[in-house]
Parts: sequence; structure tokens; C-alpha cells
Amino acid sequence: EGLITCQIVQLSCGELHAMGVTSEGEVYGWGVGKDGRLGTGTETNRLIPTEVVVISVDNVKETIKQVVCGLDGTMFLTTSYTLYACGSNRNNKLGLNKKPTMLMTMKLFAKEQKMQVERSLIPTPVKVLTKHMVLDVSLGATHSVVLVDNGKVLAFGRKKEGQRGLVKSKGAEDENKDVSCIVSCGSIVACCELMTVVACDGHTLQVIGSRQLFQLPLEKYLEMRGDRRMESMPPLLA
Repeated sequence: EGLITCQIVQLSCGELHAMGVTSEGEVYGWGVGKDGRLGTGTETNRLIPTEVVVISVDNVKETIKQVVCGLDGTMFLTTSYTLYACGSNRNNKLGLNKKPTMLMTMKLFAKEQKMQVERSLIPTPVKVLTKHMVLDVSLGATHSVVLVDNGKVLAFGRKKEGQRGLVKSKGAEDENKDVSCIVSCGSIVACCELMTVVACDGHTLQVIGSRQLFQLPLEKYLEMRGDRRMESMPPLLA
């Protein structure tokens, strides 16, 4: 009823919240507000669709073209190809952790504090992507992936199962590093629970996760969809 006067052109649903984008580029959200996943500035639950205003660093209201709901967070892609995020940033899955200078690092060490951003109650720019035009985004339970203008697929968040690509880990402290580059030829991205799926040139998909990297024809993936057993996958790429 709250959207009866709006023309909704895109919807996204998380586990306990939902978002809709109108033909005018406005965003409405409803559901559970814990951790700020609705982007309203509070953690209050919303029973009816409530407008979510995305404000740029220049204090200008952004026009939204795509919204993506995750388990407990939300990402917003603007018509100027800028990415914003709100909600839980556990494992830095929204890419909101601050990158400290040397002086800041010394001060934080002295106070035994961290640069981890636990959550954001309002849509916040993903600053590590400010030099890129973001073309597509997907938000999973513990990680997110974005496709940028040069065809590269970048990932944030948990990586213990290899969903951010086959990168060497130095321990738990390495989990929150800003971003990993998975592939350089992506066209569509999607997050699964412990995997990342990237559509690439040549009608192939790269399935990345559970410490393995696979490449398979699109037809084979569609045939296997629904079968989550890793032993049914093709051999590991060299």
C-alpha cells in the first residue's frame, strides 16, 4: 500500500528485509532494521515501505539504478556508477573498513583500537572503489563481489573458503584486507553462500569457492544447478 503511487522497476529481498527501486531512482525499504540494513539512520523495524535517501559526499541526493539485499546488509548502485552500502560490515563484507595512515595506526595501537567498521546505519560510499565505475554488484552472507569498468571482478569479506579467489592467507588479520581481484574478464557477478560465480567471455562461468577455482561452460552450469556437491565439479584449473 505504501508503494501504490510508485512504479517499482527493481526489487531485492534479503532474509528479513526488502528494497525496491522506483522509476524515478528512489529507494524504499521495509522489514527488520537491525545493524542498519534498511539505511534509515536507525535500527528500527519498518512495517511499511520507507524511503531511503542516499546522499553523496557533496550533499546531493543520488539517483539509484540498482539495489542489492544481503543477509544483513544492502548495497546501492547509483546512475553515476558509484556504490554505497549499509548494514552489518562483519568481515568487511561491505568494504567499509577505514584504511589507516601510519600515524593513525600508531595511535590505534596505543589505544588497542581497530579500524574495523562494524556497521553503517545509512548508505555510505565504498571509498576503496571511488576510482572505478561499478557496473554490477552481488552481496552474499559473508562476502560481496563487484564488477568494475575494466572488466575486473573485485571482492570483499570472508575468504576462508576461497570465495575471494585463491589468495594466500597470513592468518585472521588478513581477513579484513580491503579487496581481492578474482578475474579480469567478468560480465555478470553473483554471490552464493560460500562461493562466487562470474560470467566470463566465451560463454563460460568461473565458480570460485571452497578453496577451489573451476571453469565450466554455461550449459554445464545450468545442467548442474541445484547440485551443490563439490565432487561433481570439473577439475581444478591450473
